[in-house]
Amino acid sequence: RDQDDYFAGVGVENLKGHFIQAEDNPDLMVDVLQHISVRRSREFVRQNYREAEIDGRVMRFPNRELHKIGYNLQQAYEGLYEQAADTIEHLVLAPYLVEFYRNDVPSLYRQMAGEDIDFKNLPLELSWQLGRQLSIASMLRLLYLKRLESSVTALRISFDRQVRFQKQFLAQLTQGRLLSSKNFQKMESILRKMGDNEDGEDGRELDENDARIAEILNQLEPVNAAEYDLPAIQRAVEHDIDLLSRMSARLQPLTAAEDDKLNALKSQLTGELRGKKVIVFSYFKDTARYIYNALRKDEKFVAALGHNRIAICDSGADTQERRDRVIRFSPTTYDRSEIKGTDKELDLLISTDVLSEGQNLQDSDTLINYDLHWNPVRMVQRAGRIDRLGSQFDVAHIHNF
Repeated sequence: RDQDDYFAGVGVENLKGHFIQAEDNPDLMVDVLQHISVRRSREFVRQNYREAEIDGRVMRFPNRELHKIGYNLQQAYEGLYEQAADTIEHLVLAPYLVEFYRNDVPSLYRQMAGEDIDFKNLPLELSWQLGRQLSIASMLRLLYLKRLESSVTALRISFDRQVRFQKQFLAQLTQGRLLSSKNFQKMESILRKMGDNEDGEDGRELDENDARIAEILNQLEPVNAAEYDLPAIQRAVEHDIDLLSRMSARLQPLTAAEDDKLNALKSQLTGELRGKKVIVFSYFKDTARYIYNALRKDEKFVAALGHNRIAICDSGADTQERRDRVIRFSPTTYDRSEIKGTDKELDLLISTDVLSEGQNLQDSDTLINYDLHWNPVRMVQRAGRIDRLGSQFDVAHIHNF
């Protein structure tokens, strides 16, 4: 106390002056915090603080047990799985590969798009642009495959969005407009965010991303038609629109009643997990809403479950609404005894990754991953919602589809 030179030995000559500088540059606080912060790993706490108590309660982490939930993806798609996967594989995605249609780029490269290509015979700048565009198209195909595994509804909605986008692109193309390098960078940023964080903490809606992409398309500048094979681009776009529209029409009649994956979830919730407080995670908001609506509308399922205390958390709910649902799901953790045991309490929570980090849900010992996030850190964060220090349970059960 009152020793401004206390941290002089680690390069902070004057503590007060350092804090003043940190007001403009918060990163400077690291110089101090790294010497006074104490961080303990989960394993360290288990080995060294086995009987630690806080307010008379023993603080310990529960053990984790992993469980597998099997289902038949072919049955979920009623025989259309291979057709859906084949549709994804045969998409051209020309709007994301416009530089491949330059007249100074050999058509061979265009035919090989989606394979490993050696651009060494092309100028460095051009090969760099082609590589970036190829990575975006590949990421979109991977995103569609993830949505295919997640739910029929999520995939169909993605196909419909892509049809709308390509129709908008085609309308601009007929006026001789294409994505410039600057506009492609903007769209690339949006698409990468969609791939990394379908419904994450920033709360950005996919509808908002659609609007931003549409805005970019409406601002496209005319291009020199002599530099691009515009008829080939048009044929590729029309091919994708036809392919996606036909597949989306085939998926439209599929109902929740025949969805083998959803039925496996229902069986789990009304069987082994009946009477438990459960949180179900999905990476995709479209899937989370599909699950929520299907469960709520199924009177037979609700009767078998024994309650209708079901809610959903995704980016459509504001911060306060999400916090309210978290508290109602975990009233003991948040010291809200007036909610416990009443109709306000929630026992089944469907959520996207808006709740995967920083939330205390340890009133529950059971979590279901309806689909697997492609970022392993997110999977750890999901489990961490119920696997927390001070949990009343000895075991945290993680069920994975």
